[in-house]
Amino acid sequence: MKYFHFSKWECYQNGILRKEIIDSNISKSVGLLSNQDSFMRSLIDSLLFWPHSTKQFLLDRQLNRRAFCGRFACLFNHGASEREVRIAWWEVSEVNRVLANKTADRFLESLDA
Repeated sequence: MKYFHFSKWECYQNGILRKEIIDSNISKSVGLLSNQDSFMRSLIDSLLFWPHSTKQFLLDRQLNRRAFCGRFACLFNHGASEREVRIAWWEVSEVNRVLANKTADRFLESLDA
């Protein structure tokens, strides 16, 4: 596994660990995680534009890669921090959480292939 200094992580550079909570980012995250086509598009875009973060977090099978998929997609799409995505996750309907997990699994299977 290749490790990168956190200063190289594109997700860090774009505020994944920002402490401030922005309510509009929570509602946008709920929307993105509930729309599987948009969620997948954001995952693919983050993969293309964030090579260091992808290698650090999405290729390491010891991490909760599903969670990182949600975090990356929401951060890439509309700048939501990790905290905002965690809050949003529990506002997503149970049906859409299952669908989002399936979308993340499909995305991760394509990375592992």
